[in-house]
Amino acid sequence: MAASSSFKTNHPRQKPGPLLVIITGEDQMADKIMFRVVLPAPSAADVVTRELTVDINGTVQVLTLAVEDTNPLEFSGDQGAQVSVSLVDIDDFGNRSEATSMMPQQLADNFAPPAPGDLGFELVGEITDDKIEIAEGAAEPETSTVDTVDDLDDSEDKLSIG
Repeated sequence: MAASSSFKTNHPRQKPGPLLVIITGEDQMADKIMFRVVLPAPSAADVVTRELTVDINGTVQVLTLAVEDTNPLEFSGDQGAQVSVSLVDIDDFGNRSEATSMMPQQLADNFAPPAPGDLGFELVGEITDDKIEIAEGAAEPETSTVDTVDDLDDSEDKLSIG
């Protein structure tokens, strides 16, 4: 009779789940695009550390993270830079999983500028048939080459709304 074995069979280590990269904003003063890397859950119960590699236009940064580090990580890179990210899980015996990586992404400036401030509108006077009346408290109009209403009627520079 064969004895049953309580040992696990030797299977290759699983990859960590997919990485999520979120573009979060831009630093307008430095022309940098900010992004966040969201880590998946560990690939196995015995994972004790993780190795995150971030490559921004050939500048590689390798971070060793505790398995408890679950907060998204913030990074920034130049506008137009190529970014690739990969993650490896490492167990309590030092075995390394295959790397999970994402397709290279370009840090594109897809952010519209903020809306301009409020427009101002001020009524400053009235033009009647023979004179110009200025509302009280309104600034005096600048002097122009049009001296009278008759000159204005002959000019092509007239603007009328409504």
